Amino acid sequence: MRKKGLQITNDHGWTIERLQEQERKMKKANMAKRIAVIRLIMQGFGKLI
Repeated sequence: MRKKGLQITNDHGWTIERLQEQERKMKKANMAKRIAVIRLIMQGFGKLI
């Protein structure tokens, strides 16, 4: 049985902590949101119902 939800298959060496730092440094709000979505999926918040 497959696990439902979103998964990051290749994190390219980024850790959750480094992504949080990048979110804070990002001047463009749109890019910060994209980084936040990736971080949340990596943390396990991308589960589908």
